[in-house]
Amino acid sequence: MCYSVGIETLAGNALIALLENAEKKGKDQDTTKVSLESLYDYGIAVVELLRQSEESAVLLMSRDRTDTFISWCSDLVHVEAYPSPQAAVVLNEGVTKQDLIDRFRGSAAVPVQKALDAESALDIILAA
Repeated sequence: MCYSVGIETLAGNALIALLENAEKKGKDQDTTKVSLESLYDYGIAVVELLRQSEESAVLLMSRDRTDTFISWCSDLVHVEAYPSPQAAVVLNEGVTKQDLIDRFRGSAAVPVQKALDAESALDIILAA
């Protein structure tokens, strides 16, 4: 089976990880946004982890896919400075971690979710 990993899955899981990390560490870091560049790097890491597990995977992060994501998830996030290289996915005010979990967790196949949650992949998001 070939798994697809799209920007919506990456953004949702990255924002959840940022919020969980801030809760765990009690830091006042900016947990409400993640750059498109970091999401791309995260996606590459996730696809590579799947391939190392002998799974076939493809990263779906085109301009069309990003435009669709912005429209589909406008109730949860918006994108600032799009389409510049500095663009970032930003959590809308009032959106909770549970809102993100409800939308983005549970729809990914188990191998994909394991790769999304892998420490080596999350380090890309948490270090940005």
